[in-house]
Amino acid sequence: MPDEHLLSPDRPVTIGGKTYTLDGSFRTLKAVQHHFGKDILALAGEAMALRLRFDELAALFHLAITGSGVEPPALEVIEQAVVEDIGINDAAFLAIEWLTAAVSPKKDRAGNVRGVLKALEPLRAKTAPRKK
Repeated sequence: MPDEHLLSPDRPVTIGGKTYTLDGSFRTLKAVQHHFGKDILALAGEAMALRLRFDELAALFHLAITGSGVEPPALEVIEQAVVEDIGINDAAFLAIEWLTAAVSPKKDRAGNVRGVLKALEPLRAKTAPRKK
């Protein structure tokens, strides 16, 4: 994965065939904290423990897309995409990557994201859907 991707706190997500940006700005992080009623680091911890429900992942994506300045799809559309298109596991790992980048200092961001993704590889392999 190129460092340019890791250095940005923003992450792309495709919903209904359209690509949106999960905004990693301070304003968006504050909105996420307010919505969930918990510190952003606690929320990141829940994501890393795969404790976020699909509707919570959808709400997180909805808030982050709103923060990018564009009209997000309806929450129900995002929920459906999380389950049917993105997949709950991949949505959780995208949330983890986005939150890690958003809360990391710019100088440490690429290393932090790379480290988290590497640490999660065994879990991701274990929870990946089985091929039929």
